[in-house]
Formats: sequence, C-alpha cells, structure tokens
Amino acid sequence: MKLILTLLLLALVPAFSAPKAASKLTPEAAFTKTVQPFLANNCVGCHNPKNKTANLDLQQFTSIESVRSNLKVWRKVAWKLEQGEMPPAKFPQPKAITKKAVLKWVNAELADSQIALK
Repeated sequence: MKLILTLLLLALVPAFSAPKAASKLTPEAAFTKTVQPFLANNCVGCHNPKNKTANLDLQQFTSIESVRSNLKVWRKVAWKLEQGEMPPAKFPQPKAITKKAVLKWVNAELADSQIALK
C-alpha cells in the first residue's frame, strides 16, 4: 500500500511543480512584445513624423527589418537610454525592468549587426 501511495504522489509532483521558465522570445517577438510598446508609451509622443523632436521619428520603426536598416539611430537610442537622458526627467519614467529589457534587445541587435559585418 505504501508503494502505491508513493508512486501516486510521485506521479502528481509534476502537476504541482513550479511552471517552467518561459522560453526566450525570438528577436522579432521581443520587438513586438517589448520594444514597440515601450516606444509607443515613452518615445513617439515627441519622436513622431509630425513633431520629429531632435529630427527623430521613432514611429517609423514598425518591424525588426526597419530597425536593422537604420542601426545608427538605434545606437543613439541605446546611448540616450543608458545615460538616462531619455525619456526626459520631466516625463513619466518607464519601469527599470522594462527599460532594461529594451536596452538588452537593442544592444543584442547592435551586436548581431557587428557579427554580420565580419
């Protein structure tokens, strides 16, 4: 009887285990899920086709291909985010974890572009 109970309990353990960690998102999925909402909430209010603050339109980046075609802009975006210059202090600030995720994505794209050039 103890053996049956032990086997039954062992069979139930996976059902009550902590969920597996989410698999990493593809760069495209991370752009859609993380970067685009970040831009919409923190950047395109000023950096859009109409205002073009600092002569910059971030609304034009609607796909990962559009990002990859203009990495010079994204180097500047990463630098401004890393330095804490953007968004400006007078505006609501994104959560640190969200900003970190965006920077991680941008820096990975920049690194991948350097590898591709070699």
